[in-house]
Amino acid sequence: MQHIQTYCRVFLSWKIDNNSKFIDANRVACKILGYSKDELLNMKMEEIMPLNNIEIGGKSWQEFLNKGTQKEECRFLRKDGTNIIEYVVIANIIPGLHLFSINDITERKKVEDKLKEALTIINKSHSVAFTWKNAEGWPVEFVSENVEKLFGYNTEDFISGKVSYSRCIHPDDLTRVANEVEKYSNEKGTAEFMHAPYRIITKEGKINFVSDWTFIVRNSDGHITHYKGIVEDITERKNAEDRLRSTNRQLEDIIEFLPDATFIIDKDKKIIAWNRAMEVMTSISK
Repeated sequence: MQHIQTYCRVFLSWKIDNNSKFIDANRVACKILGYSKDELLNMKMEEIMPLNNIEIGGKSWQEFLNKGTQKEECRFLRKDGTNIIEYVVIANIIPGLHLFSINDITERKKVEDKLKEALTIINKSHSVAFTWKNAEGWPVEFVSENVEKLFGYNTEDFISGKVSYSRCIHPDDLTRVANEVEKYSNEKGTAEFMHAPYRIITKEGKINFVSDWTFIVRNSDGHITHYKGIVEDITERKNAEDRLRSTNRQLEDIIEFLPDATFIIDKDKKIIAWNRAMEVMTSISK
């Protein structure tokens, strides 16, 4: 039994009997749970489980007793009332004696929960998160689930390599996008950059405009391994801007041929249109 106890020194571990009563606990278990060894040896497992986890814990315990081994994530209650999340490996050493080897994953779970929350927000937005490998065609290593709404392709299409990212970029924009990647990648000290808006072609053949905010990922040697980016659908905004420019051009054409001297100012009192009759009257050209 000595080699088992030595191996578990760096982990929270304890031994209990079939009635879930503690019969041994190492120093790490005592430190993390906040109890002394004597206190733990007078307690049962149920006493270190949050109330809303007791029923789940009871079912897991019965499953373990039936199988003789168990691996799962569990939530435990410390003496000060705070919760910790542990990855638990339970082994039946001898009949009636069970060893718990436990690794504290509380901080990891907090990070995972924050990542899940961020992905939930992204998946409900018009923005798609990508991780591209620094390789020909920019193979996709990760993409958020909402990619299908913008590109028509699902996550598996990209991650499996069936579809490369470069294939989705409009041929007339591809060279310019590649040049931007090369330019910013070679700039010393540049960690992120914004592409000028470019077009993508969806699985259905529809053309969408996107903005692309990219972060450069380097290894310890300074070599670029990946790019991470947020690609946002700006098609509606781009179309609205194009309609506004078209309307302004039409308005300028109309006032250009009016016989009366005419000009237009914007809300900031800046002159944005000045017709030919105005030039003649003022001798000031546009």
